[in-house]
Amino acid sequence: MGKYLFLVLCAPALAGAQSSGGGTVQGTVKDSTGAVLPAAKLAILHVDTGRATNTLTNNDGYYSTPPLAIGKYKIRVEAAGMKSWEGQIILEAGRTEELN
Repeated sequence: MGKYLFLVLCAPALAGAQSSGGGTVQGTVKDSTGAVLPAAKLAILHVDTGRATNTLTNNDGYYSTPPLAIGKYKIRVEAAGMKSWEGQIILEAGRTEELN
């Protein structure tokens, strides 16, 4: 059986933020066995503006984005030898969303 990437949204992502401040996304990327994935590529796309933010996981599989504008994002995670993972998140002002 092949290995798959797993990301789980650990904090609720709610729509309708009224503030103009930004937020961040952070977490750890692991495979289906629970092993961390260093150098996994994350592409985070702001749906309304089309602005892309790209980052890599560190040796512990951890990543953290710089401050991002609030709104809806599409997230794609890729790692060598793994099936890619895609999801969506709504980032609120002043929040750090944990996406593992």
